[in-house]
Amino acid sequence: MKKRRLTDAELEASRWIARLEASDVSLADHDAFRAWLDSSPENRAAHEAVSRSWDQLDALKVLAADVSASPSPAKPSRRALLLAGGAGAATVAAAGLIWLAIPAPTFAATYETSIGERERATLQDGSELELNAVTSIKVAFTERARLVTLERGEALFTIVSDQRLFQVRAGGKVVTVSPGAYLVRSHSEGVRLTVISGAANVRGMPAPLNSGSEAVLGSGAAAIHEIGLENASRRLAWRDHMLALDGDSLADAAAEVERQTGARFVFADASLGDLVVSGYIDARDPRAFIALLETNLGVSARERADGAVELSR
Repeated sequence: MKKRRLTDAELEASRWIARLEASDVSLADHDAFRAWLDSSPENRAAHEAVSRSWDQLDALKVLAADVSASPSPAKPSRRALLLAGGAGAATVAAAGLIWLAIPAPTFAATYETSIGERERATLQDGSELELNAVTSIKVAFTERARLVTLERGEALFTIVSDQRLFQVRAGGKVVTVSPGAYLVRSHSEGVRLTVISGAANVRGMPAPLNSGSEAVLGSGAAAIHEIGLENASRRLAWRDHMLALDGDSLADAAAEVERQTGARFVFADASLGDLVVSGYIDARDPRAFIALLETNLGVSARERADGAVELSR
């Protein structure tokens, strides 16, 4: 496969990505990064290109990103990542992937739930995962970093202090978090990140998200909301088998009921999925959901021959 060397701007962008995800990243680092990014269109384009490549890496390759800002050439890092010049210089494959030295994992596991199930797990470092229904998570730890990948569904991450950085990866987005509690959900518009406590640094955002903040991370700019701790806690209603809808789209709400009950909903009109629904119901009772739609939205429901519930105006 033909390879090309990174440009100087791409090498610098790679170092900035690694630095901003380091455990000791500071506000001064963020300020310096923004200054570098704004200093030339070439820098911004390089950062966007390298970020796209970086997000394609698998879990263990992402774990290699905890490189320090200024690796010593006299004592090469075991992580041997993104070094400029010489035979060890980072290269980019035709497919756009960055070739990295991958650290050996010290802990790896997969956790999954099916319809209506919950699961709670304690990781090697003492951090905890709580999985909502129909959720899949992969975990990979090395001596230098900790990474969990949300492949689908929704989970609460309660992170303990450790000398290694902790990263959550979902929907192609990488979030570096401090000790605290974070709810991450696969969302119709991308990934929804709710900070219950702690602080989360999202790649590409100039400032961290703090307690009571929420972001929807999609293909465009992140939509950030200050929802407050009370509303953030309401997002955890599923732990008690309840469904707290607060301005959710009907498409997302129906998908959540499907995960909890196995019921299947179809829309007679695709635009129905954009309707906004609010309410607090038992997530295990699809009839309660249908009654909510009929009362609040004027949406009717009928069961089809194939067992699906068709929703119409």
